[in-house]
Amino acid sequence: MGTRGLRAIALALVVALGSAGCSLLPGRSGPEYREAMQAMYPDAMAAVKATMPTVKPTQSSGALGSDHDCGGGMFSDANDASKRYSALGIDATSAPSETRTPRVLADSAVGFLTDRGWRVEKWPGGELTPPDPETGNGAGVELHLKKPGSGSAVVSASSSRITSGEVVQILNVQVTTDCLRNADWRKH
Repeated sequence: MGTRGLRAIALALVVALGSAGCSLLPGRSGPEYREAMQAMYPDAMAAVKATMPTVKPTQSSGALGSDHDCGGGMFSDANDASKRYSALGIDATSAPSETRTPRVLADSAVGFLTDRGWRVEKWPGGELTPPDPETGNGAGVELHLKKPGSGSAVVSASSSRITSGEVVQILNVQVTTDCLRNADWRKH
């Protein structure tokens, strides 16, 4: 193969990497984890607000916390900050007058997200547990979604009996970015 053939292969490789979102320039190779969160979080918040418009949602870092290192070699003992993922949760608790089931609430939020380009993942979902007949707690559903190139979300809804004896519905959307580039790594 001559020089002309190698140039053609090199050009094809550069075009393929560029169209895949990669860059050959130092310091820039694909999306940044904060950009991914900025692309996903507004959708998740809007889904909660559209599903439960009379409730003011709250933000939490959720079970996964907020930002975590995930960079470095795959065989290293510790991850570095060259890549990170971020996780945030959105919670909304209904008034006792809410008559929709956890399934209906979760399906509403998922429908909102799929209308904005999210994909439902092939993951076990549906009713997680039946409600406890004495406490009213436990009825719940969990559905997993993916926003290509950014990350994923878990939409969950459940029933809970409060101290007054009434049952409320709780909707949660946990958004987690993929393990993506950290633009601030090694700037300090």
